Amino acid sequence: MGKTQAIVSIEPIMVDMGAVVLLTGLSRSTIESLIRKNDFPRPRAASNRTSRWIPDEIKQWAASRPISDHLPPENGAEGGRNSKGKS
Repeated sequence: MGKTQAIVSIEPIMVDMGAVVLLTGLSRSTIESLIRKNDFPRPRAASNRTSRWIPDEIKQWAASRPISDHLPPENGAEGGRNSKGKS
């Protein structure tokens, strides 16, 4: 008989700043500014010299943000952020 292998997916319980930047789409400086204003989850002490964030706290923060009236820019040749317009 052949062996079956289980596929295991493990979600991290703590993430570093790089992961927070990727999760939120915000820059490091924006995250740091929001933390100083007490408008973003503070990191937790993972060890004496290391701090990390808990992904669920980041997700809760994101879900609590107000709905925006501003739509993202269109992607494409015309009308987008990198558009040069019609010549």
